[in-house]
Amino acid sequence: MMIDENKRLQLPDYVLDVCHALHDGGYQSYVVGGALRDILLNQPAKDFDVATDALPDEVERLFRRAVPTGKAFGTITVISQGQPVEVTTYRLEGRYSDMRRPDSVVYSGSLKEDLSRRDFTINALAYSPFEGRIRDYFNGIGDLGRGIIRTVGDPGARFREDALRMLRAVRFAAVLGRREHPFSIEEITCNSIFEHHQLLSNISVERIREEVNRILLASRAPLRGFNDLYNTGLLKYIMPELVVGVNVVQPYHMGRTDVFRHNLLTACRISPRLELRLAALLHDVGKPYTQTAFKGSVHFYGHDEFSARLAGRMLSHLRYPNAVTALVVHLIKHHMEIAHLDIGNDAALRRLFRKVGERHMDDLLELHRADLLTGMPPRAAMRRYLEMKRWISKLRESASIFKLSDLAVDGHDIMAHLGIGPGREVGAILERCHDMVLENPTLNTRGKLLEIAEELYDQFHRIA
Repeated sequence: MMIDENKRLQLPDYVLDVCHALHDGGYQSYVVGGALRDILLNQPAKDFDVATDALPDEVERLFRRAVPTGKAFGTITVISQGQPVEVTTYRLEGRYSDMRRPDSVVYSGSLKEDLSRRDFTINALAYSPFEGRIRDYFNGIGDLGRGIIRTVGDPGARFREDALRMLRAVRFAAVLGRREHPFSIEEITCNSIFEHHQLLSNISVERIREEVNRILLASRAPLRGFNDLYNTGLLKYIMPELVVGVNVVQPYHMGRTDVFRHNLLTACRISPRLELRLAALLHDVGKPYTQTAFKGSVHFYGHDEFSARLAGRMLSHLRYPNAVTALVVHLIKHHMEIAHLDIGNDAALRRLFRKVGERHMDDLLELHRADLLTGMPPRAAMRRYLEMKRWISKLRESASIFKLSDLAVDGHDIMAHLGIGPGREVGAILERCHDMVLENPTLNTRGKLLEIAEELYDQFHRIA
């Protein structure tokens, strides 16, 4: 990919206003960082940053709406035409004791010195709308053109400053690449990540989780990104249970991949929603722990339940929101039940609706689709999926019962008819009525259910 460093770039008016105000005040101003990188890659750009030789106090005096969001580190957020632009004074940084922020900064009058502290060469570019050209001291333009992620200077030093940069390298390789212009991590940088991957244990799980989410939600990232996480040694610090699936061979009819790659491919083939991608990535994570062999055949009995429990622990460790964890675990727990359904067995499908809940049924079907496409020939997988989808739609349209609240009677009806008060008996009778109606929806009338309630009440007391 050819990138013209002398090409005049189109910047938003609100960013140009900030640059002009600094320029008119006698200061330098350069657009820097990720937004500039994305513009050069012809990708949507946001979150603009401007570097300047103006000190923070001078920036505050120049702009009516200036917020000292990071003044201690030289950053003032300027609100221009209602949009935030981070304006940062050229600086050099001290040690990173917490592996996140520098202990101190020293302001510099040099753009080159300021860019030398950046993480990767593709982020160490600067563009002046007044000069109409890019300042590139570290061959970031060349790396962009070749699709290379490379640190500015010694990679070990950059990673010791902030170990999260190792994850960012993987993320950039995953999200910036396109089919016609893929990105990869430069060999020396990649080797350094492998040598320093243990530093990731010093980073908070919340920061790690956010980078994982970005990799997971990128269109092509689950395969490229997680392969890079594995090859650099980072994955065993993030999701060691996922790594256990490497070289765990599945039966031929489940595809020719090991469990690790099967999980990754399933995540690639599901809709890019966080809960769905996580469910796909972890749906078979329990297989290596449940593997058995009998007469030359490999089996993973109970892997769905084990995978659900394991996924719950993994996501809790990474401090995912409880609602996200609960849905992921719920989908994984039931993913084999939908796989084993015989199309046409309406009673079995109604029971699955009861377990899964109607609002989650479409998510479970989407997980089933991705799982099918990973383990079966595409044509057979889509045939099974479309038949399943039509069957579910038909059952919905028939208004067949799914929920306990859809019964023709409720607890008050049961108590009034039997002359009893509230208690566990009432709940047990309702549950049994629900089970019977799932098997035979024609039983869902008030008269029939009250008759069933009488019989069940008598049975309970005979047993007692």
